[in-house]
Formats: sequence, C-alpha cells, structure tokens
Amino acid sequence: MSAPAADKRVLLIDDDESLRELFALAMSKEFNVAMAEDGVMGLAKVAAFKPHLIVLDLMMPRLNGFEVLRRLQAEGHGGIPVVVITGYSDQANESIASKEPNVVAFFRKPLKFSELILKINGLLA
Repeated sequence: MSAPAADKRVLLIDDDESLRELFALAMSKEFNVAMAEDGVMGLAKVAAFKPHLIVLDLMMPRLNGFEVLRRLQAEGHGGIPVVVITGYSDQANESIASKEPNVVAFFRKPLKFSELILKINGLLA
C-alpha cells in the first residue's frame, strides 16, 4: 500500500465526529487529510495545513459554514475549492452556498464516499 500523495491535501471541517472518522478512513488512502471540528478550528488549519481542497459542513456550532466561506474570501484563501456537505439542505441554503465563488460542489448527507472521492480526484487532477 502506498502512502497518500502529499500533493493532494484535503481539509474536512465538520462537527460530526463519526463522519470525520469515516472520512479519514475512506480518504486517507488517496489524500493527505486534516480535520477540524468547527469553523474556528478549520480556519486555523487552513493557514497551517494549506489544503488544496476543503470539504465543509454548513451547519456547525461556533462558526457555521457560510461564515467560513466568507472568511476564506476575506483572508485571501478564496482560491481554495470548497465542496459543501450538509444534512440540513434546502433550496435556499444550496442556492446561497453555490453562489460563493470557491464552492465547486454540493453534497447532501448521508454521503456516498465513493462519489465524494471521485469528485475530489476530478477537482485535484
């Protein structure tokens, strides 16, 4: 088994601990993965980890995904593609998130990790 490609750094920001564990298990074979349990920790990891792609939950305590998207733009990280995931989706949330310049995909929970991996691979190719 080969080590994950260091040039494919993916940051998951989600408050759901079991989803983070599953994500790490599913993704760490193909990507260098870092995780954060909320938006505040996620923004700090962006600066330190320098991800090539962010997978971001919209509904989180402390700092929700919408605010994380705004701060990424304000802090000069607007070029990082973001895949939004949410368990509380409606047309309004999806429409608002999709209008953010760095949002490249939108997934509803429960996730099919195979689809997410394919999407991430395509975006990082």
